[in-house]
Amino acid sequence: MPTNEEVYNSIKEILIEALACDDDEISEGATLVGDLGAESIDFLDIVFNLEQNFSIDIDRSELFPEDILTNEEYVQDGVVSEAGLTALGKRMPFMDLSTFSNDPRIADFGNLMTVGDLCKFVVNKTSSAEEAPADEAPADTSFAEEDE
Repeated sequence: MPTNEEVYNSIKEILIEALACDDDEISEGATLVGDLGAESIDFLDIVFNLEQNFSIDIDRSELFPEDILTNEEYVQDGVVSEAGLTALGKRMPFMDLSTFSNDPRIADFGNLMTVGDLCKFVVNKTSSAEEAPADEAPADTSFAEEDE
């Protein structure tokens, strides 16, 4: 099982390649869409490389919860309901949804995922079979040795 630092460094390389960005642009807090400019086609490349690099299978709904965000039970007038936030939290325990929950507009959801969130997701996927249930985020969330 890779260490947090190994996961971070591998993901950093994947993002540099997929997004044609510079090393110094990537930090744990950088958002994939807003800060690094990821587009939907880039996510195909990123997911493929994560699967290959870490020998994991990633279901599209694990990172892209369209089924929740398009469900009338969870969304009204472009705003995610309390039940929807609960469903997102269960599906995506690796993401901090606290800020989003204050103003849960669907239009803002795509810009939430950070490099650190992606690292937590991969650590959870690589360790869940051995150590923790899939719906629990790992306790240690420090990834980069030096996060500038």
